[in-house]
Amino acid sequence: PQSIVHRDIKPENFLMGLGEKAHIVHLVDYGLAVEYYRNPVQCKNHVPAKPGRGLTGTARYASINAHQGVSQAPRDDMEALMHRHTLIYFLKGSLPWQSIQGKVDKQRTDRILECKMSTPIELVCEDIPAEFLECLKYCRNRGYYEEANYWKIRRTFCKLFTETNNFVFDYKYDWTIN
Repeated sequence: PQSIVHRDIKPENFLMGLGEKAHIVHLVDYGLAVEYYRNPVQCKNHVPAKPGRGLTGTARYASINAHQGVSQAPRDDMEALMHRHTLIYFLKGSLPWQSIQGKVDKQRTDRILECKMSTPIELVCEDIPAEFLECLKYCRNRGYYEEANYWKIRRTFCKLFTETNNFVFDYKYDWTIN
């Protein structure tokens, strides 16, 4: 069976539904998406890391593997969503490498990678619930062909929101107009 790896997970690519579907989150912009095969025998397009291969995706949110030119897998989309990136950006409002500049894109991208690799994930997850760090570590430790337990991740966050923050799954959000 095949799946899709989005390869450009970022806040701008998430949209909320309208009307009766206002509670549904839509992922858009599949321009960089590729097919992914869970079975290594079927995966003829897997490309190992090699120097000089360019980044696919948005540097601010891309996984370390993506920066290093490794073929991306679902684990990389999860890292971009969980980790150093989209959800943590939503919580904190910024990322340590957000203001990094460079004379050319390659220089900037290399500096962002260097910052991501040298910044401990514990520091990135500082002052936010420990579940983010736990899930980030889980996602980053997946092998290329190893499928994540998405229900486990979902349960972790459902528990965090309902038990710790008294969140009620009533599909009424801060931005919902009554």
